[in-house]
Amino acid sequence: MSPYIKPCNITVGFSPRGNVLPNSPTPLFPNPWPRLRASDYTLKEAQSWLHIAPGVARILLNPVRGISLSGHVCALFFPENGFKLFILIKKEEMETPSPNFPAPQKMAVPGAELNQAQPAAPPQKAGGIGQWLRDILFSAAVSVLIITFLYQPVRVEGTSMLPRLENNDRLFINKFVYRIAAIDRGDVVVFHYPLDPEVSYIKRVVALPGDRIWIDHGEVWINGQPQREKYVPEAYRDTRSMAEMVVPPHDYFMMGDHRSVSSDSREFGPVKRSLIYGKAVFIYWPERDAGVVR
Repeated sequence: MSPYIKPCNITVGFSPRGNVLPNSPTPLFPNPWPRLRASDYTLKEAQSWLHIAPGVARILLNPVRGISLSGHVCALFFPENGFKLFILIKKEEMETPSPNFPAPQKMAVPGAELNQAQPAAPPQKAGGIGQWLRDILFSAAVSVLIITFLYQPVRVEGTSMLPRLENNDRLFINKFVYRIAAIDRGDVVVFHYPLDPEVSYIKRVVALPGDRIWIDHGEVWINGQPQREKYVPEAYRDTRSMAEMVVPPHDYFMMGDHRSVSSDSREFGPVKRSLIYGKAVFIYWPERDAGVVR
């Protein structure tokens, strides 16, 4: 046979701060009290609690987070410590309610609260909409930060970077990478046109600061070595030549992959580092051209 709990019928009261007031005329329990099945309840020592109604109290499990539970009070006698107060809580009703205590007039009758299940609260639609709006705003803020400080969408105008980049291709450029990494030969970069900073160009880095470069009938030589430019198909080469020059410090020599139509450093000279503001990384439109820029 399962054990039963019969809470004691004592007289005790509570101050608003939860302190026990001896000799209070407030009886905690009705008499007679119904028999309760011990396996259905959990006993919590009431070290920090607040009186709500006769026989009903709220125990504060975590005063910092405001986690609390409601239940009925009982007292147990310990030979070494005397009486200790406990709160009796139905296991199936243990939950994390609002930090604000309910008004006494809204509390259930003590006997009914322990022996009847409370109806489930209706779903809060307003809270769901608020969370959805919060997620949208957070996503928008993250997108703005990414676009402002990391990536920027740009549109290609012209055919000087064929065959990889076509006219009207949309791509992302990384605006942050050159803050932590060096510019390398072969990088496809976006920069302000040296003769008109309001205009942006996209070209490939061919030579770095301090490099000796010359062009012999379309063949590029750097530091005495001919360059194998796999990104320039034979049909896109030209036969122009350029005398040897040394790329100045902090400058970069740029050329388009479509050599026969490209306006690049062969005409307007090397580009200063301060004019370079991004590296082309990924084509996202049209779908047939989507992919990493190499």
